Amino acid sequence: MALQIFLWLIGLILLLLVLALVLPLRLHLSFRSDPQTRYHVTVCPFGMRLTGIRVHDSRRRAPEEAQKTPKRKPRTKRSRLKARADTILTLPATLGRMIRAVHIEDLRIDGEFGLGDPADTGQLYGQLTPLIYGSGAQVNLRPNFDMACLRGAADMQLRVIPIVFLWPIAGFLWRMFGPFE
Repeated sequence: MALQIFLWLIGLILLLLVLALVLPLRLHLSFRSDPQTRYHVTVCPFGMRLTGIRVHDSRRRAPEEAQKTPKRKPRTKRSRLKARADTILTLPATLGRMIRAVHIEDLRIDGEFGLGDPADTGQLYGQLTPLIYGSGAQVNLRPNFDMACLRGAADMQLRVIPIVFLWPIAGFLWRMFGPFE
């Protein structure tokens, strides 16, 4: 009887793990810079759109013990990694495959920027114009020709399917730490 309950619990845990890997994961990223810089990240598992799990909030302070930097360990030789240094060149391709798996559902940007020199500010605004009007997102950027500044707010909702990341990461790790030829 106890073994049967244990097996059912293991089966349920495996089912939840498979669902967590296959169903979309929604991320909500929010950033505000005025009057004080604040940001937070919320995760909604199983593709839910309702309340999420707050992963990080910059308003909450970490305990004093967590803010201390740990002592660094002495470096050791990495002969195996040096032998596979060519695989580091595949990192951009791996990151590209992972970025293509991230879908932006909603993006809202409201901000003001200035570089101090009106000519530089105007040139940067001209270069950003195709991104502002051609992205399909709600982007409201205002150039400030009087002073150097950067302030605003951004909200972004992303959708990812975690299992899509497993294959590129596994391939990169195999090339990095797998058997030598």
